[in-house]
Amino acid sequence: MRLVALILSLLAMGSLDALAHRTDRPRDLSGIAITSITHGEMAIIDRYVGDILALASQVRNAEQDFLVLSRYAQLQYGDCLWGLVPTSISDEESPFNECSHAYLAAAKEVLLKMKQMPGVEVAATEIASRVSYEAALEGAAFVGCIYSGEGFNTADRVRPHWHDVPFHPPTLLSLAGAFGFLPLLAFVGSRVLRHKDDETAPASG
Repeated sequence: MRLVALILSLLAMGSLDALAHRTDRPRDLSGIAITSITHGEMAIIDRYVGDILALASQVRNAEQDFLVLSRYAQLQYGDCLWGLVPTSISDEESPFNECSHAYLAAAKEVLLKMKQMPGVEVAATEIASRVSYEAALEGAAFVGCIYSGEGFNTADRVRPHWHDVPFHPPTLLSLAGAFGFLPLLAFVGSRVLRHKDDETAPASG
């Protein structure tokens, strides 16, 4: 019980410290810019993200920018546990919501680029048409949240807000069910401490 109390205390301190800069953290903008995506669009792109990334893997002789963008989308998808955490897309308070915005915005950008690429343009256009139809039908462009205006960059990976996991019951319960409560607390605690170490480390040079 003392271990649990200690970890929860560390998480609480990390959460309070991080709350003030959830969206204004230092950003690396040296890569490829990715247009923001609305909260409503996320749910629609999510229905096709597997198809989009699978189609992107079929592109041959792609330019370097496309490869970087596609790789970023894949990495962000994994960072966000492949969208498997409940409410990570629907709930803007989810610790996984910002990283969900990142991989879905990247997937949308990949899809739009593939519409102009020989070999995949027909399939990409078909997916894009379905996305556009469903978005119009559901009014997706008008559904926003705190991250809807946030653009992303391939040089800037967006991680889940691990420090918020203990304070978001759907996420905590789902991860605890998958991994076990104590191992989950230890893992999240290590992520919070790593986050704080990264912030306090002196800049090189």
